Amino acid sequence: MAETKRKWYAPVLTEADAVQAIKEASSAFFVVAGLMAVFAVVMKQYANFFDVAVMTGCSLWLRLTASRVAAVFLAALVLLQIGVTVGNIAGTTHSGGTNVLLSIFMAVAALRGAQAAWLLHRARSAAPRNGPATVG
Repeated sequence: MAETKRKWYAPVLTEADAVQAIKEASSAFFVVAGLMAVFAVVMKQYANFFDVAVMTGCSLWLRLTASRVAAVFLAALVLLQIGVTVGNIAGTTHSGGTNVLLSIFMAVAALRGAQAAWLLHRARSAAPRNGPATVG
């Protein structure tokens, strides 16, 4: 059981690892996008639906195609959200949240998804057509 359980800090070495890491990262973004949508409705901040749509769209794009561009867009979105979070804590902005732990979690998910997308692309472009490739 422990061998089949994926860890966020486990190395991504094979195509299967990269596919699983992309699935996990996109799932994390789907969950956060859902939470953002609920909070947007409850707090009547409907402009947040733009972030929800971008996050959901890029997460779906990443999951379906393992796109490196989608991974970069998600990482850029997370960096912007971290900037807003830091701005809220510093008192310079009044939009968004102040949850630093969520920002760190999303940064890890974005970086892991980007790493997996790049490794998967490299593995698939270098793989012989007969079997799976090992990255490393």
